[in-house]
Amino acid sequence: SAVRQPTLDIMAAVLLTSVLALGKYQGTPPSFLFILGDDIGWADFSYNNGTAASPRIKEWTQAPGTITMQDFHSGGTVCSPTRATILTGRNHFRDCVDYVYGCADMTECMPNFSFAPQRTYTIADAARAANQNYTSFFAGKWHLGSFYNDSEAYGGITSSPMTHGFDFFNATVGVAPTTTTNCECSEEWYKHCDFGHYGVATHCEGKGNPGGGPPLSAGCCFNYWSNDEYSEHGVTNLTTPSPDNDARDYLGDTFVRFLEARGGAPFLAFTTAIFHTLEHPKRRKSVMIPRAANRRCQERPSTRPPRSIFTRA
Repeated sequence: SAVRQPTLDIMAAVLLTSVLALGKYQGTPPSFLFILGDDIGWADFSYNNGTAASPRIKEWTQAPGTITMQDFHSGGTVCSPTRATILTGRNHFRDCVDYVYGCADMTECMPNFSFAPQRTYTIADAARAANQNYTSFFAGKWHLGSFYNDSEAYGGITSSPMTHGFDFFNATVGVAPTTTTNCECSEEWYKHCDFGHYGVATHCEGKGNPGGGPPLSAGCCFNYWSNDEYSEHGVTNLTTPSPDNDARDYLGDTFVRFLEARGGAPFLAFTTAIFHTLEHPKRRKSVMIPRAANRRCQERPSTRPPRSIFTRA
């Protein structure tokens, strides 16, 4: 069946209300998983007769009880406004999000981005307030401010997922322009870069590069960060190259470990999947992972953070 013309504002408000209502819920609390797809169009998915093979998503749309929404709109057409809308259920302008900041990584620049400065209630806040043993997790691309817990000392504004109610996160602070997301953070990792049809990194923003000079470009280190109360600034970043398909092999693995750590307890998870490598039959060479690159991924050291980010002290 199809539901006509819902907006993300309305759907986020419904989710927020649902989680709030759980405070009086007597049965087994449900879990919530919200997947936001970046870099793919509505008509690209195979369940909409598109050419990008997405068999698992197609299975979900055909499963009993599924509602497929065929006229679905976000509060804004780009990254930050969309996320602000989903997290709060409000128009993004009400929470001071009227643009997309340009900052690749805190090691190169410091986001001075004011998202919800009055701390608007989010779906993560609602999960915590439900008092049903919920744990919340944000994964993927944040694009709503700096992860450093002392950002103000560097001219920025602290605005991480944990600032806005989440218990854990593993994310990039801004865009993730390639499937080999952090390949320009180290000269050694640079040889694994797969820039796709552009041939070069895009969306680079910042001064210098933590990995050094050429061939690394200034502002082109895009790394994953996770909460770590024992590390400087309260976060730690990935110290190994991200795999050739970060959405599947890194974020997917991270989400599975989050579920395992929950041991069956209820959760709220917000994941942003960057669809760099969906299969397109006519453009397979430019968008799919080469077999040789996939073998390199299997031979590399683990891409997991140095310690479990899902264990509270």
